[in-house]
Amino acid sequence: MDKPYYYGQGKVYLSLRSEKDIALDWKWIGDVSELAVTLNFDEQKTKISRGGVLYTGEKIKTGHNGTVSAKWFNFSDDNLSTLLDSNLSTQLPDIVSNYTFPSGITAGCRVCLPHQRVWSVDIPGMTQDTDYIVDRHWGAIVFNRTPTLQPLKVSYEHARKTVIPLAMNNKKEFSLRYEGINLAEKNSYVLLELYRIAYEPISGWSLINDGSTLNNIETKAELLIDPRKFHDPFFGPFGQVSMFEGLSGITHNGSIQYDGKYTHRG
Repeated sequence: MDKPYYYGQGKVYLSLRSEKDIALDWKWIGDVSELAVTLNFDEQKTKISRGGVLYTGEKIKTGHNGTVSAKWFNFSDDNLSTLLDSNLSTQLPDIVSNYTFPSGITAGCRVCLPHQRVWSVDIPGMTQDTDYIVDRHWGAIVFNRTPTLQPLKVSYEHARKTVIPLAMNNKKEFSLRYEGINLAEKNSYVLLELYRIAYEPISGWSLINDGSTLNNIETKAELLIDPRKFHDPFFGPFGQVSMFEGLSGITHNGSIQYDGKYTHRG
């Protein structure tokens, strides 16, 4: 009896679904150490009494739902935007004039500008590197003495940066495609396609690490049905799994692919 085993490796791709519910641009999300699909069923049970004892007579499935979970290692802008339920925003290089600090600054205060990677910082009536020190990389100013006149106004220039607002409730939907290889069975191929998924915002994101392993983000998404595929015999309402082997080098009409080109018989 054939007893196939499974040890999977592969790549996970996501495509943002367009306004017409079409997956067009598949993007590799980077290293994923775990990927799992869980299907759940809502059910009702009928009971039959025999001799004063209740037995289960029938089990009726009344609903289907599912989730897909994974561990992501790639902290790209696009990935974080997906998992933080937001959109990317780019702030271009600019000159800021007369930005006003709140009153109450005293010697020793570290006050932060709304931008990072700054230069040409100027505070009228104060001398840089004497009255205050600028951390240009982080956009922070440390005051060595208490300013006489407040509120202070500061002018500066800043570089470009990418911003990801948290939890903007954009309700994005994606399609997922897993192109895998079963290493336990002669590197046969496994393709998982999930038509519609909606990611839950991440519940935890560790930003300081004390171990020896790279950080990852545990992700979870809900499976949604695609009504257009509901009655198609080759497509399930949530997705499908395809298993196949690699090409043997022989074309569909029996010709040998000897030089990388398919031959044709008239």
